[in-house]
Parts: sequence; C-alpha cells; structure tokens
Amino acid sequence: MCDYTSPRRDTMRSHVEAMHIITDGFECSICGKTYKTRNSLKTHKYERISETPSCTL
Repeated sequence: MCDYTSPRRDTMRSHVEAMHIITDGFECSICGKTYKTRNSLKTHKYERISETPSCTL
C-alpha cells in the first residue's frame, strides 16, 4: 500500500499516474518523444511552443 498523501487533487492524480498506472507513455504529436506522465508531456509542449524563432539578419 502507498503512503503518499496530498491535499490537492491534481497532485494526487499526477502521483497515481506516475507511480501506479502502467502505460506506454504519452507521445508528443510534434516531435514523437514519449513521456511517462501527462504532466511531463504538457510541460514539454509548453516549452516547445515557447521557443520562438528570431531573425538572424
């Protein structure tokens, strides 16, 4: 039995997803990388979107 506790529902969901659910992972539709948790994929996508190309001229 797991001793983890959390006052926040989203934190508990992340814990359960990362530690107790067997999954093939969550794949990025842009680059194909796979992440263990949905939250990791969400962070990855945010970071990719934040990468703004700039003109070098």
